Amino acid sequence: MNFIKLTKVKEELKKLVEQKTDTSTLEEKCQLFLSENSWIFSNILSIPVAILGTKTYVGGKSFENSGGKEADFLYRNDLTRNVCIFEIKTPLKKIFDSKTPYRKPDIFHLGKELTGGVVQLLDQRDNLQKDFHSVSKGKFDSFTPKGVLIIGKISDLTPEQIKCFELYRNNLSNIEIITFDELAQRTELILGEFVDRPKKKKILVRKVKKA
Repeated sequence: MNFIKLTKVKEELKKLVEQKTDTSTLEEKCQLFLSENSWIFSNILSIPVAILGTKTYVGGKSFENSGGKEADFLYRNDLTRNVCIFEIKTPLKKIFDSKTPYRKPDIFHLGKELTGGVVQLLDQRDNLQKDFHSVSKGKFDSFTPKGVLIIGKISDLTPEQIKCFELYRNNLSNIEIITFDELAQRTELILGEFVDRPKKKKILVRKVKKA
């Protein structure tokens, strides 16, 4: 990617993270941005991955051919062929539904968007494991596949809420939760090497005339 492309990616991601209104199309915008910049997923997982599809069928249909489940993104590790499932929400989806502690002074109840997203991933993974042979068609393997949920913003949380959030997500099994501002920061660290690198000063060399 060239300098102009990288700068545009950085600006577009910043705009998404700074959205003020959770419109009906915001989730689609987030998914479109990530599908157009799928290298970001390699950055998240720290492994080389290839996209297998968006809104991908992962199993779960009944004998009447209804009730199938879709994952927002399905990725494959290029080295091991193991699959990974991504569920994308928006930066404005709440991690906590209430600012009032569930138990005073500092225990907070996690929001329905967050817990619902985790259950979505678990359900998608369960269906994928059950219907693996019909779904994979030899394109990938499924060894306890990892699920990744991208949702909300850390910057919206109080220190007490951050503690509860970290306790929750760090105790999940093979499910990773990443907030949009964390995603932006990780991506900017990579892009910064190219976009924000200071230009080298030209060194003028004087030619010395021979006597």
